[in-house]
Amino acid sequence: MGLCSSRGKTADAHQVITQFGLQNLHNTCFLNSLLQALRHSSAFLSLLEGPQTNTVLRDAFKLLFIEQKRSLKDILGLVPDLNDGQPHCAHVLYYRLMGVIAGQARTQVRGKDRSTEDLIRAWGCARGLPLFEGFGCLQQLSFTCQNCGQGWTSGFFAYSVSLPLTQIFSRNQAGWVFPDGQFPASNDIYGKAASRTYAKIDLRDCFAYLQRTILMSAKDTLLCHHCGRETQHYKTAEIVYTPTVLALHFQRYSEITEEKSDLLVAFSETLRLGEVTKLQGEYDLHAVIHHQGTLRNGHYWADVKVDGRWQRFNDSRTSTVPWTEVVRETAYVLFYTKTA
Repeated sequence: MGLCSSRGKTADAHQVITQFGLQNLHNTCFLNSLLQALRHSSAFLSLLEGPQTNTVLRDAFKLLFIEQKRSLKDILGLVPDLNDGQPHCAHVLYYRLMGVIAGQARTQVRGKDRSTEDLIRAWGCARGLPLFEGFGCLQQLSFTCQNCGQGWTSGFFAYSVSLPLTQIFSRNQAGWVFPDGQFPASNDIYGKAASRTYAKIDLRDCFAYLQRTILMSAKDTLLCHHCGRETQHYKTAEIVYTPTVLALHFQRYSEITEEKSDLLVAFSETLRLGEVTKLQGEYDLHAVIHHQGTLRNGHYWADVKVDGRWQRFNDSRTSTVPWTEVVRETAYVLFYTKTA
């Protein structure tokens, strides 16, 4: 698989050639965009050097970054379900590659009512500490019985934070609107009326919706271990741990209709955790994967911050773009790197 380069010099594992494109060999734009985002992450390059990393993946990336040889086929060979010449999702590929690095590590940590610190330690051991610290996000789910008011907690591990868009908003002739009852006044921290139409929303809206408290459906009752009744529970999700590289995934597709949300989500180059979670810390945006088109017929490209400027990698084509071109309704996956 070919690789186009604007520079011909070699580099070590942490001195990446700054500008090169990847040829699209029949529906490989989903792979090209992800590689462009990851190759500028020092945390990912360090992870590749660890003893846990699959040697085929490590060697393929070394060839890609340093010797500029045709190694993309080797990478796709590690994820055979995505190696069929068909269009696939860049976010799914990201999870597959993380799974290749994780190897046979356990995917679940069992046990209720475990403390946040205990869950973090357990997940670190399960996934491998460098992988967890570098890319693992931990959400804590709290369940409260509607009958007795008692509750319990559980942990949920992921390589990204998926932020729902189609679940928050519905589209009518006037545009995208909050559906009635989905954003109660107690959680509506921006004072937005349920029927008001929006051309765009803020990233904080997505985090607020994700971490809201909901009453689970009557079809999803749970057995309460305190009162012994199977009843509805209140559920609250809370982000309790974020890694060095924080990936934010906009869920733009409806799981039922496959309709895509083209809503513009406003995000900035700096993410302060205290504004969207109960955690503290600061992140800088270093890459955005974009998608245009439908679920089965679309195109991916990546905007990556290189030497202080935003560089667009659209398969073999590269160009410098202004910030206004980065924040678009096509944004699909954001990669933030921790700075403080």
